[in-house]
Amino acid sequence: GRIGWHIECYVMSKILGHPIDIKGGGLDLVFPHHESTKLIASALGEELSKFYMHNAFLTYNKQKMSKSKGICVSISDGLESHDRETLRFFLLGLHYRKNLNYTDDDVVDSATKLGEIKRVVKSLARSSGAGGGDDSKLFELTALLENEFYAGMEDDLDTPRVLDALSDFASSAKELDVGKSSTAKALEILGVIGSILGFDLSTGAM
Repeated sequence: GRIGWHIECYVMSKILGHPIDIKGGGLDLVFPHHESTKLIASALGEELSKFYMHNAFLTYNKQKMSKSKGICVSISDGLESHDRETLRFFLLGLHYRKNLNYTDDDVVDSATKLGEIKRVVKSLARSSGAGGGDDSKLFELTALLENEFYAGMEDDLDTPRVLDALSDFASSAKELDVGKSSTAKALEILGVIGSILGFDLSTGAM
């Protein structure tokens, strides 16, 4: 990019107040752009950002996206065939620093996995007022899910680990005869996780 680009980013971050919390972009911005803005701030005796996060790239049917070659899929294109939660589940299914290949088959697979989780959530929501089963096992599963969620998020946003934990929870919870207290706790934690990841996991609405 032009030389002014690095200065512009420093000025914008200056308005927010140094240091900003997170500066992000694609892996191709590590050098020279982010390195240059960081050096500008350092030369002025300031820290630009507390954290830098760089995402890898999205390919389409194992080909590099190129508008000029017609090899491209936009968010609006994806939403013509899939709902937003399914696309989000697909995108979160691989760590943000790894290249992700977009195929319709893989997105459909994500829809299946998310649907299985939501069916269990819906079942829990329906049984939340019954309260006739055993609470201990669901409490245990919920605690494990909560621990895995926070551990994954704190480990460089390891969202694949979090989605695996959700799938494991759903697989185990669907076999249980649950009690009222444990169901309420499970729905509470699922709701928190869903609100952060961008899924409705409080009611299981599809």
